[in-house]
Amino acid sequence: MSGVSQADIARHEVTAASQAVAQAEQGLRNARAGRVQPNLTRQDIAQLRGAVLAAEGTLAVARASLADHVIRAPIAGGIADKQVEVGNVVSPGLRLYRLVSDDFVNFKALVPEEKLRFVSVGDAVQVKVDALPDRVYEGRVLEILPAADERSRSFTVKVGIANPGGRLKQGMFARGSIVVQRDKRTLSVPVNALTRRDDRNWVVKLEGTRAVPTEVVLGSTVAGMVEIVEGNLSAQDTIVVDGAAEITSEQQVEVRANNDPRTNGNGSANGEAAPAATD
Repeated sequence: MSGVSQADIARHEVTAASQAVAQAEQGLRNARAGRVQPNLTRQDIAQLRGAVLAAEGTLAVARASLADHVIRAPIAGGIADKQVEVGNVVSPGLRLYRLVSDDFVNFKALVPEEKLRFVSVGDAVQVKVDALPDRVYEGRVLEILPAADERSRSFTVKVGIANPGGRLKQGMFARGSIVVQRDKRTLSVPVNALTRRDDRNWVVKLEGTRAVPTEVVLGSTVAGMVEIVEGNLSAQDTIVVDGAAEITSEQQVEVRANNDPRTNGNGSANGEAAPAATD
């Protein structure tokens, strides 16, 4: 039938089946009231009741067939991408449309692996969008994907953001800040005291006049000072601030004065050295 879709046929079948049910029910009511034929037997009434049940069964099948021809969106929103047209033959698993929610959007952020320990599902996130600089959006961490990007060694964190008014659009560039609680006793060192070797972070601390490279795990960075969350380092240790990359393990060094006010340090080794500081 040209110009008629399978869904149209299914709708017609539902309409016809609904009418058949109504007619069967009316016939049963008339028979019980004696308006069709007096002195009907119980068997006659049972046959009419069976006709009603049969019509209801046909209607149920027609409705199920119609449901198979109707695609319902799982969320309210707009169609961002359409892969099929009316009349196309589709198979299970084929993507038909990509929907975009107007009220709620997802922001995908990349978190370096050394910072991932500070992020948890449910954390509050403040998001700024370049195209909408007049406000800061509030979101929550919804999911932390379990695998890191092989090149950047960063993890993808999905953040959900309420979008009243629908101003946020898919594809906009955004930046997010996750606020985590910081321990006031956290150890911090100057950023230029760090060295990177074998994909790990190191500082060089001094034991007397001997240089000892020490592996550390980093936290957040504020005003040129980086947080040390793990490592064999204490606030009493003296570390090399400048020139640490040129110092080898067990090298003998000479300590001289340092004037960095952030560390209150008083020593140097092939440059400058200072005590680690606590916030």
